[in-house]
Amino acid sequence: MTTPQEYIDESRKWVGTPFKHRGRICGGGVDCIGVVYEAARAVSLLPSNIVPVDYSRDPDGVELTAGLKKHLVQIRDKRKIKPGDVLLFRFLRYPQHGRLYRSERYSLVFQDGEMC
Repeated sequence: MTTPQEYIDESRKWVGTPFKHRGRICGGGVDCIGVVYEAARAVSLLPSNIVPVDYSRDPDGVELTAGLKKHLVQIRDKRKIKPGDVLLFRFLRYPQHGRLYRSERYSLVFQDGEMC
């Protein structure tokens, strides 16, 4: 069974990858949910035959949320969030951004168009 630390370690391989909407290439280009998805596949948290849905640069969040709920357990109490959990952020009406929670101090995010 994959540990949260193995998932986090796999996701760290994407640090320095430039932002590319719907990108899935480590070092070549990736978006926020691409890191979550590809790191999970690499450590066998997701089956390799799952294909992410098509989505716009500003997704409505409905399909994103539904897709994540198929494979993840929703945590409603923020105090229970642990390293290795996937965080989903809402900017407008629906969630539009996902990232992997690494620690209270660090999370994988894009800054100036690059994973950091």
